[in-house]
Amino acid sequence: MRSVADFYQDCMAVAHALPPLDVQLADAVSCVLAEDVQAPFNLPVADLSACDGYAVRVRDCEGATLETPVTLPVTEEIRAGAVDPAALVPGTAIRIASGAPMPTGAEAVVSLEFTDHGIGTPGRPAHRPRQRREHSPPCGGRRPG
Repeated sequence: MRSVADFYQDCMAVAHALPPLDVQLADAVSCVLAEDVQAPFNLPVADLSACDGYAVRVRDCEGATLETPVTLPVTEEIRAGAVDPAALVPGTAIRIASGAPMPTGAEAVVSLEFTDHGIGTPGRPAHRPRQRREHSPPCGGRRPG
């Protein structure tokens, strides 16, 4: 009796890959790429927030708990689709919408669920925001590339 491995070897000896075939994109359903496709540029082109909240620096929120919240002044608001670059000043926060580009200097987003939802100050972060370098992007954000 022949083993499965023997049958597999016999099949592999007679089966060969077909040559690549050029097809229109609409006709390529269920096809497999014959080679890697390289994008001409990164998408997204910038870090994007994956949740509504406040963009902050981690060191500005260290030690924040429900009992001892950290309050930071909010300097501006960034909406999804914004194209004007923003920079986070140490000791402040920027209100940010889901899908908005992260401001320069921001290391994390404190989700609205962990704030008092106040206009002007993010308070009551329930946990220390994570730095991007140590963990995955905050709120599951999208990194360039």
